[in-house]
Amino acid sequence: MTDFLKLNGIRVDVALNTGDLDHDELGESHRTEDGTPLVNRRAVKRKWNFRLTPQLAATALAFRNLVFGFGHNWSFESQTFFSAKGLAPTYVGANMSFVTGGHGAKFGTYFARGVTSDNYVNWLAFKANTAATAAVWYYDSTWKHLLLRTDGAKWFNGVRNDAGASPFLVLTPSTGQLTLGEDGVDGDFDDLVLLPWLVPDDWPAQMYAFNTAFPDLPFLKASGDEIEDGSTVDVLGKGGRLQAMVANRGTGKKKAIQNFAFMLEEK
Repeated sequence: MTDFLKLNGIRVDVALNTGDLDHDELGESHRTEDGTPLVNRRAVKRKWNFRLTPQLAATALAFRNLVFGFGHNWSFESQTFFSAKGLAPTYVGANMSFVTGGHGAKFGTYFARGVTSDNYVNWLAFKANTAATAAVWYYDSTWKHLLLRTDGAKWFNGVRNDAGASPFLVLTPSTGQLTLGEDGVDGDFDDLVLLPWLVPDDWPAQMYAFNTAFPDLPFLKASGDEIEDGSTVDVLGKGGRLQAMVANRGTGKKKAIQNFAFMLEEK
């Protein structure tokens, strides 16, 4: 049995009796003078309403940020270092380029390559002195996945290893800078993602297992039992009310928890 709902491969704990499916009909419909219906239905798009189960505040806020599509991503398919939302790089080394062929891209056709020296790219991708998460696929005999956070946590192929070396992907919290590539060391990269928050500890393994190109934000990929045809659907998230509460969890200590209502609209 699959999960009820996943967003970009991340399991969403949906509250009981939520997950309503509605539809938007695009086009005009009216009746003639004799009552005959005239329908010019150009498309029918689905929309789902959900609410999270109560979560620790940090987890609920992470899902809120995901639903809203905060952040940036680079597929490199357009052969540019502008993000899907149009964020421009602050510096592009002379030896960073886009290539195809050879061992092939992880996803699509093109990937980024840096060779010899001056082979890195910088972006001011998140607010200075705030938290962030970055992830990228990099080639080392095979395509491998790295995810790191500004608190120092790292996951390689979904397995946590904070001591692992990753000089080719750097977050600088003091400035909000993201750097891809290591000067003087060759590297091939694909599907770069920057999320301006700390993802929960159970997300990196799920993101790696999803093994699918990150959709161009703010769009997401929704899958699971709630998608009635069993497919993966491109959706746009819309946030609703976030409700805060206090509860006892396990040890009897009071914890701040929240739940979050949201809508997904089919692209």
